[in-house]
Amino acid sequence: MKMKNVILLLLTISVLVSCHEKGDIDKLIPPVDADFVIGNDNCKFPCDVSFINRSEYATNYRWNFGDGRASEETHEINPTHRYREEGTYEVTLVAHGPSGYAAVTKTVTISGTNTVSYFMNYKADGEAVSVMQFSATRDTTGGVNKIIISGTDASGQKPELLIYLEEPTDGFSNGLIADFNETTAPTQEITYMDTSGTVFSTGEDPAGMSVEFTILDYALDGMMEASFSGSVGTSGGETVDITDGTLKLMFDN
Repeated sequence: MKMKNVILLLLTISVLVSCHEKGDIDKLIPPVDADFVIGNDNCKFPCDVSFINRSEYATNYRWNFGDGRASEETHEINPTHRYREEGTYEVTLVAHGPSGYAAVTKTVTISGTNTVSYFMNYKADGEAVSVMQFSATRDTTGGVNKIIISGTDASGQKPELLIYLEEPTDGFSNGLIADFNETTAPTQEITYMDTSGTVFSTGEDPAGMSVEFTILDYALDGMMEASFSGSVGTSGGETVDITDGTLKLMFDN
């Protein structure tokens, strides 16, 4: 009986010591302190806002930039995020560390008006085309990067000019010159639909068209500026000259 009592006493002491040591260890790990500084608040849209992380005792981070975009969350330490519309946004940082996590929310204000004018202009057989709706879209289906540029009238109908370009070997970059003709279709093709609904294509024209991108940033909200000219045709031999083409657009995805 005495031996059993000694064993029980030793076990009790061991448990108490273990708990005490664990408590001391917990006390040695400081709590996570989440904090950040907004680098350039009150800028005019579109605006790239930088966030400077000043959290302590944290090892990884999660940001929510409050604008509902697909890229709203990131694990970067000091991220930069582009806001495309005027407004007030709540930005939340959740910092995680050995002792747990902490969160902090601050407000970003994006003001002013968009001073960047986007456009798409060209002539078809010498007649200026009024392009009222235009878009530039990135597409990565099939593992291939693509650019799709579209321009139509105010109702979204014809005449319509559509530029389709798959990424060349040298990639999408400033100064890219892309040729479109019957040998490059369908990976590089420009189509034009006139007001009667007739479709003309560089895939049906030996001469085709050329597009020169002076600026091409293949990224979310990336900019592009380009000039284009040439001709498009039909299988029946009809052609339309596309001249004086210029565009300045921002990727919408």
